[in-house]
Amino acid sequence: MIKKSMKLLLMLVIAGLLLIGCANDNGEDNGNRDANGNYEVQILQFVATVLEIDENSILVEPVEGEDILKSGDQVSVITGALDPEDVPAMEEGDTVRVFYTGGVMESYPLQLGEVQFIEMMEE
Repeated sequence: MIKKSMKLLLMLVIAGLLLIGCANDNGEDNGNRDANGNYEVQILQFVATVLEIDENSILVEPVEGEDILKSGDQVSVITGALDPEDVPAMEEGDTVRVFYTGGVMESYPLQLGEVQFIEMMEE
């Protein structure tokens, strides 16, 4: 009887430790919280040359020196969900700055988490 109780107790302790180890918030500050403890959304950006323009997206090529080039040389930028004021009139060959949140999906071409807005760059 005592052996069964010890085995059960040991299994419960192991299960508890596994649950603690799998918890998402370990109480450490990972740099994504503001002064009030709320998570901040980090807006990322890169400069690129417009290669193609479609109704709901543009295909761009990041300019030399942009960090996103470590993942790929072309990016599909979805514009269909943006407010028209956040998408400037552009032509192939124009240089734009793309602001986005979320990750970069490493497909070909690359895809962005969520595009926030696009601005034209002075040439």
